[in-house]
Amino acid sequence: MSTIKRTVRLSILKMVAATLAGCAIVGVSLLPGVRGGGGTAFAQQPAAPVSGDHERRLQRLERILENRILVEMLDRMEALQTELQALRGASETHANKIEGLKRRQKELYLDLDRRMQELERTGVDPHHPKHTQH
Repeated sequence: MSTIKRTVRLSILKMVAATLAGCAIVGVSLLPGVRGGGGTAFAQQPAAPVSGDHERRLQRLERILENRILVEMLDRMEALQTELQALRGASETHANKIEGLKRRQKELYLDLDRRMQELERTGVDPHHPKHTQH
C-alpha cells in the first residue's frame, strides 16, 4: 500500500473514530435498531463486521481523495512550470544584456586603443597647451 493511500486511510479511520466517540458521548447510536443510551448503546451491540459495501465505499473515498491529491499536485506542477518558463525568459534577457555590454565594452576598449596608438604614431603631446581645449 502506498504511503499516500496509508495516510488517507488513517485519516478516514481517525475521522470515523472521532465521529463514533462523539456519538457515544452524546448518547447517539449509529447502529440500526439501537437508541442512544449515554454511551451504553455501543456496549449492547456486538461490533459489526465491515461489509463489502463499506469496504467498497471506503475504497471509493480513498480514490476520490487520491484524485484530489493528484489534481493538487498537477496544479502545483503547472504553476512551477509557468514559473520556470518565466525564470528562463528572464535569464535569457539577462544573458542578452550581458552580451551587449561585453560588445560595448570591447568597442570602447578598441576605440581607446586606436586613439592611443594614433597619438603615439603622430607624437602629439596631449598635455601641450596648443592641443588642449579651452
